[in-house]
Amino acid sequence: MAGISRKVIRNKAGKERKGFTITYRDIYGKQHTAGFYRTRNEAQEHLHEYKDINPEIKDITFAQIFKPYLDFAKVKYSHTTYETRELYYKLHFSKLSDIKYEKLSSLDLEQFITDIELKCSPSVAQMCLKIGMAAVNYAKKHKLVTENKFESVTKIKVPKKPPCHLTESQEQHILKCCSEIYPKLHDFFYLLMGTGMREGEAIALYKENIDFENSRLLVDKQFTKGKLRLVPKGHSSYRYVYLTDDVLEILKKRIKMLPQNTKLVFPNINNGFLNIGNIRRRNWEPLLVYAGIKEHVTIHGLRGSYADIAFSKGASVKFVQNQLGHAKAQTTLDIYTQNNKDIIADGLNKINGFLKPSNQDFIPDK
Repeated sequence: MAGISRKVIRNKAGKERKGFTITYRDIYGKQHTAGFYRTRNEAQEHLHEYKDINPEIKDITFAQIFKPYLDFAKVKYSHTTYETRELYYKLHFSKLSDIKYEKLSSLDLEQFITDIELKCSPSVAQMCLKIGMAAVNYAKKHKLVTENKFESVTKIKVPKKPPCHLTESQEQHILKCCSEIYPKLHDFFYLLMGTGMREGEAIALYKENIDFENSRLLVDKQFTKGKLRLVPKGHSSYRYVYLTDDVLEILKKRIKMLPQNTKLVFPNINNGFLNIGNIRRRNWEPLLVYAGIKEHVTIHGLRGSYADIAFSKGASVKFVQNQLGHAKAQTTLDIYTQNNKDIIADGLNKINGFLKPSNQDFIPDK
């Protein structure tokens, strides 16, 4: 049985704080502790969430299914992936915590997911279905259940949002606003907008990778999913990204301001790698609101904006392909380009009035 134990913790100053914690055993019999509560009654209120799990029992609850899965996710997945699963459990699956898995049919789970879709959105329902499927599969793997009832739930169709890319004037305005509210990130966003690099490649950019003499930088690694990877996505080897004069000037000024012992071009406060998830939530999305940009534009979508603007300026497909780091030029054309306002205006200007009558009469072939 899960139980409640006394616990004493100390802060950095060495001051003791007394309270209570919950002890329980996982499916392998290993003992764990969880939570810190000021009173025994407070711990008692949460005790049902940490019931011991016995692989032999047949009346397993959803809480007993999700607990080992979340413990597994905490160790095996990145912290952002784990936090997402934990959040979805608290917001949605916790309503099923004390319900016996065997008591619910696939129709009940179908209704559960449908209610989430109606109350929240198709994308939230899709993620819930994905997490529910993974949690029960993990329980099935360890013989806690015999079937995954989520497999019979109808897949959620999430309507794709049309890709939104920024125009030149919009990017200039966003950078101006960034200087006002998030000046420390101005150069980071400037580099992404001015080169089409992936955000993970910019995060993993070292000073030594910038070749000022030849106006280029070396991309030989990227920071993604909490890990530094030595080979950039989509490529079997490194590539050079070429820099315009304004981007080069931004990087020169930035490196002069960085301490000499700092190796990264865009370090966090601890000289480590930036967390793109935090930047997205805490900076990029508020920045778009502050700048009055109503379209749904992601940080990764800046690559598409770069491709659009580069093509509207007459850059070749091969040049843009290299800048974005695509193995095939078709990927550049199919995925990252669209008719944004700049390209539409340029195209209309070039073909404007081509059907208007001219002074030169048509002479048919005889």
